[in-house]
Amino acid sequence: MLTRAGRLLLEHVVLFIIGYFVLQVVVRLITTPGAVIDESEQLLLTQHFSLGYNAQPPLYTWTQMAFFALFGPGILALTVLKNLLLALVYLLTYRIGRLLTGNRQTAALGTLSLLLLPQIVGEAQVDQIHSVLVTTAAAATLYLLILLLRGGGAWVFILLGVTVGCGILAKYNFVLVPLALLFSAVSIPKYREKLLRPQLLLAILTAALLVAPHGVWFLNHPELATAETLQRMQLDQDGTYLSNILRGMADLAVAILAFIGPFLLCALILLKPRRPVHVGPQHRLLARFIGAALLLIVAVILVTETTQIKQRWLQPFLFIFPLLLLMCTPTAEPPTRRTAIFALITVLTAAIVTAVIPLRIFLVDLSDGPRRDNYPFPALARTIADSGFTGGTIVAEDKFIGGNMRLFFPESTVITPSLPLQPYRLTPQLLVVWQVHDPAGMIGDTALEQYRCRPFRAELPFRHSRNFTFRAAYRICERIDEPSGGTDRHDGAESGAAK
Repeated sequence: MLTRAGRLLLEHVVLFIIGYFVLQVVVRLITTPGAVIDESEQLLLTQHFSLGYNAQPPLYTWTQMAFFALFGPGILALTVLKNLLLALVYLLTYRIGRLLTGNRQTAALGTLSLLLLPQIVGEAQVDQIHSVLVTTAAAATLYLLILLLRGGGAWVFILLGVTVGCGILAKYNFVLVPLALLFSAVSIPKYREKLLRPQLLLAILTAALLVAPHGVWFLNHPELATAETLQRMQLDQDGTYLSNILRGMADLAVAILAFIGPFLLCALILLKPRRPVHVGPQHRLLARFIGAALLLIVAVILVTETTQIKQRWLQPFLFIFPLLLLMCTPTAEPPTRRTAIFALITVLTAAIVTAVIPLRIFLVDLSDGPRRDNYPFPALARTIADSGFTGGTIVAEDKFIGGNMRLFFPESTVITPSLPLQPYRLTPQLLVVWQVHDPAGMIGDTALEQYRCRPFRAELPFRHSRNFTFRAAYRICERIDEPSGGTDRHDGAESGAAK
């Protein structure tokens, strides 16, 4: 029975993956009407087009703008985009496995094994966007490189340049991916001559053309583009170079083990992988790619004294590790009982994660405090509307509040002190909303003097909670002498004041 179920799963893994991510979209739409942190930021950034926005490159925001144009600025567009990108990671992994091994079972197992990587099966679903996009770009780049090494022509070089350019526009740490792939390919004589051809210039030129416009913005805003990331990397520095390096190396080791640990444990117990009798160039390509990427991360630690390594930073390199290990595992057709059990464990893990993520929302009173998904933004928006706000510029304390205000007042422009370079208008009606700090100062006292404001306070239960109460304050302001059309303003990057 188990063997038959496992065989059916392996034979129809593509249909399973598609169905799994359709289910993820449905579950999210049913359980969470509000936006979480990264989604809230996208709801704000997509209000206007720019060549750059903040410490993250702009590709995800540009793509999200297209999905908002199709579906409207809401949870559906946010959820469909992220799950589409995640599905592509799985499907590209399957195609990579088929190309490298020619074995459908090994490719299917490598794909299902992604469900045993907590960072991908869990954290990526909860609140990640840029890391998801950069992993998709890494998978696409690796897939195209393999096509190229199998004899692809000029069009494959051009597509490779597209994926490299998109990867850099997805997340800056993607630059390690083409560097590691280049090293791994040229270190293998069989692949070297197929990669180092004149057509490689097509890939380089294509990537450069895609990245150039944002590159100009980056050069004009270097602090805005890098300060936040460098600060995260260098937390907990104590001023001693050696101790910082050791802490960074230890953190990298822990992150690697946490990333691959559950998969590695299941594979070692059930599949017993071992060094294959014949180590082919395909084994070397993946192994050297992962090894080169990790060595580059070590170099970053040595140069920048990075003390914190996030697991999500490893996604573009380690997502392919399960496939590499499974390529070292003897396969039998049809699958053995152990192979079937391993495949079914991946599905069981996916089912548990799919259930646990929404259950945390409903069982909030059993936890230490509410989660982002529990914030009562639908109720807050109704309360604000009942108080007389019909639309206009909204000034929010932070991205989280601001993004959710745009979700429920989609015709309004929302600004926040936590995001620079935001264009806005002083409209006839103005809403200021906060929990801790009143953000009205970002538009300036002179502007506020043109309004008559009514203060309000809201106390609302967190969603699915009887124990926790959400408290917020807001002001609805009406222009005293309303000029026609409103006044255009632009938030400054440095001071946060209107210019």
